[in-house]
Amino acid sequence: MTEIETHRLIFLISLGVLGFFLPYIETSFRRRLDRKKEHRFLNSEKDKAMTEFLAGYSNFYKDLDENMQARFRWRMHAIQKQWKVIVSDELGEDPRLIYPLSAAAAQLTFGLDSFRFPYLKKIFLVKEHAYSKSRGFGDYIFLPSHRELKISMRALLGGEANDHDGYHPGLKAMTLILLEMAFEDETKDRLFDNYIEKVLSDLYTDYLHLSKEDQDFWGKDAISDERTFMAETVVHFFEMAAEMKTRFPAMFQELCLLLQLDPLNRKTNYKLSEHFDDESNRNEKTDRFPIVFRFMQKGSMESTSNALDLSVFLALIPFSLIAAKNGLFAPWLAKYCFYGGLIYGFSTQLLPLLIGHGRAWPKLILSIMHGAGLCMIFVFALHYLGPKQEVHIDRILDLNCRVYCPIPELEGLPKEMHQAKFFGLNDDNLRRKKDKGEQVVLHAHFDYDYLGMPVNFRCDYEYIKLDPPAENTPEQF
Repeated sequence: MTEIETHRLIFLISLGVLGFFLPYIETSFRRRLDRKKEHRFLNSEKDKAMTEFLAGYSNFYKDLDENMQARFRWRMHAIQKQWKVIVSDELGEDPRLIYPLSAAAAQLTFGLDSFRFPYLKKIFLVKEHAYSKSRGFGDYIFLPSHRELKISMRALLGGEANDHDGYHPGLKAMTLILLEMAFEDETKDRLFDNYIEKVLSDLYTDYLHLSKEDQDFWGKDAISDERTFMAETVVHFFEMAAEMKTRFPAMFQELCLLLQLDPLNRKTNYKLSEHFDDESNRNEKTDRFPIVFRFMQKGSMESTSNALDLSVFLALIPFSLIAAKNGLFAPWLAKYCFYGGLIYGFSTQLLPLLIGHGRAWPKLILSIMHGAGLCMIFVFALHYLGPKQEVHIDRILDLNCRVYCPIPELEGLPKEMHQAKFFGLNDDNLRRKKDKGEQVVLHAHFDYDYLGMPVNFRCDYEYIKLDPPAENTPEQF
């Protein structure tokens, strides 16, 4: 293996290692940034206003300890910053009007690792009843196709008036939105996204097998479809937790696991590994790969960065620059980036593929695209900013070479550099020199980068008569 081939192997291995650990690094970096933002918020006037509101509004909030209350307020603030809220004229202008809805979102996601709600484009707050032509009137109207939510302030405030009646339009609407996000992989909480389909299917199947008397616990609307059932179940999970745990312990445990929260004692961050250690929940994959599940819990399952999406498009810039400067190497660059993308993609999705996670294969394609983009950007950086090596060539050219011209000094470098046209051997002027009985000596100098691609290239030609032969004529190959 030549030195250049060793460099390329190191580069590709490094790309694979980066793909495996980047999600965990990214998660740690995001958390550190969030902690700094949280510290600034908790010392602001907005936090004081939110504290006063929640003290007289949210029963869930009032049962939390001081540290958890601070976490709840920060989550509310972070969520509502992502929303564009349109308030009806009859409600007036008051920044606190959004607090009931953001409090419901914070309560729903309080145990989850992620608390982002980028799904909604617009939220309309009305005084009495939400309305749309297709749905009519209601406490709330969620329009997935438009990513819009219309919700009544009367219903929002009424949902908190009694926290034991199973009525909370804010929680129900937020659950429907969270489900919509989960099925599009937008919640960014890996455990929730990974297990929502299984939990939803299991719970709804169990519900359909219950007696009519037990089904009445959810109300008449729950049976309409899986997602409506799930929304009603989450509302009852928070509002009627004690009764639900007594009557339907298995369902209650599934929701504790899914939402990473026990509403009875406000315990958060349920451990997935603890759940699967239970004999009743064991399966082949968790028995074979227990370490995989623990690693997934730390956020290293897959990359979620939107910045990586840009890498695919940004990579076109360095690719175009290098390909324009060294046109012969465009195919080599494309092939190299494809291999780099494959290595990065499979490294990023290694854990999901290992346990047979159903969404791993679609995400693998996106990860390969990310890897190809990152590979091209790194190649560009090495090409212009990395170390360089020099090559000097003084050789008589074989003008009979039409395709490849093997030169020992170029051993290990891309095969494109051995092409006859790279040194201008297809030039008709050089061929005419041969016809006149002259030999052509190539004097070339160029620098090549870490991966073997030429950076600066200069060549001159010297013409030597064949008779008599020169004593110090460079060795012919």
